[in-house]
Order: sequence, then C-alpha cells, then structure tokens
Amino acid sequence: MKDSTRKGGQIALLLVPALSAAVPSPIFAQTGPVQAQMFCQLSSGQWLPCGTTNPVQIGGSITANAAPANATGAYSAVSIGTTSAQALASSTAKVFLDIVNAGATATIACAFGTTAIINGSGSITIPPNWHRSWEGSFVPSDAVNCIASASSSPATIGAK
Repeated sequence: MKDSTRKGGQIALLLVPALSAAVPSPIFAQTGPVQAQMFCQLSSGQWLPCGTTNPVQIGGSITANAAPANATGAYSAVSIGTTSAQALASSTAKVFLDIVNAGATATIACAFGTTAIINGSGSITIPPNWHRSWEGSFVPSDAVNCIASASSSPATIGAK
C-alpha cells in the first residue's frame, strides 16, 4: 500500500494484542480488541511512526486460532548403527517429530523413506549433541531411517 502523503513510501501496520493477566499465552490465543501503530517508510528507506497530520482510524477485533492442546508424545531411546536402518515407522509422527543426537562425538544422519547417508543428498545430518525438529504441517510421514559415524550411537526420537 502506498502512503499518499510521502512520495514513493509505504505503510506498514504493527498489530499488538491487548494483553491481560487472564491470557497466559497471548501468542497462541487472543480474542478481542487490538492496538495498532502505523509505520510509514520514507523514500530514504527509513521506517517511522506515521505523523498525526493524516491519522488513520482502525477498528475491529482479531480472533486467532485457539491454543494448541497439551499433548504428550512418545520419546524413545534409539541406538543408531553404521548401516542405515529404520528408527521410526512411517506415519508415526503427525504433530511433531524431534530427532536428537545424544552422542558426544558421533554424527548421525536420517532420511525419510530412503537410505540415510551421512552428509549425503536427501539426508539430514545431525552433529553431536544437536537435534532437528519438525512440527505442524511440516512433519514428514515416511519411515525415518538413520545411520551413524560410529556404532551404537545414542539418539532420542520424539514423535506425536
């Protein structure tokens, strides 16, 4: 949207929920009035609050999605070997998937529905003491196959 009072500028709108102590997690659920601050981009590229010479009236309310339900997922210890093998069956993870390399020295790699290869195309390589997670609509549904740079490398896989 162009700012008609500033040649070549743009307008951005920052919405801030009206917070209250009754809403423990306003990031996930907020219904009701919002406060808005209008920012205008000058032709120099700088963003400043819009002046009061041309005030913009904004009203209404926003209803966000409800907070996600608390759910428990299963976290399981897995021993990853030096040959690619299934670590999690297909369609097990639907809400989240968390793969943790619990080893201090070995690197692991996991692939979805195919052979895992450390530092290989199509595989997710996870360094020691690190993890990779997926959630929401980004959770792969294929079987998870993993391989490690050292035998019997410890890992933890969480899925819901």
